[in-house]
Amino acid sequence: LFLLLWIIFGFATEHADYENYLSGFLKTKAKGFYGVEIGFQIINKVFHVFGAEFQTFLAITSFIFLFLFVKSIKFYTNKDIAFILTLYLIFPFIIDVVQIRNFFGATIILYSTRYLVTENKFAIIKYILFVVIAATFHYSALFYLTLLLTKFKNDKNLILSITIFIVTSF
Repeated sequence: LFLLLWIIFGFATEHADYENYLSGFLKTKAKGFYGVEIGFQIINKVFHVFGAEFQTFLAITSFIFLFLFVKSIKFYTNKDIAFILTLYLIFPFIIDVVQIRNFFGATIILYSTRYLVTENKFAIIKYILFVVIAATFHYSALFYLTLLLTKFKNDKNLILSITIFIVTSF
């Protein structure tokens, strides 16, 4: 099933944003950095250094991020993940194939949530670091900093923090 997901993702050429991603890849090669998040551009640049074409970039990065996605799912379940991946294939997968930067960021966020359920003194710092890295692929990842509220042990602090967040976000 992983192989099927990778073939569809890594070798797709006919979807809504393909031309935009291809154009951005070529802009990074010709002009350097442009208007999208810096992490995505850096990965583009790394592939340019090795002389890779966009399809090679997409095949390799999709493999890496799909692997990280599966590894993250395995962290939370000890069951066979084929059923979970089948459900993923039915709906959100096709959106992820189109919204590549969002998928990369969301996968990093999914991986980082392990630090919210881990009790060690560096867990929060690791979580924040991964969220910041995810935000270099898609700024919407910064929203997931709000999950830090789950680390509060005192319910009053949690309610106060959520209230402050809601009030200040409008």
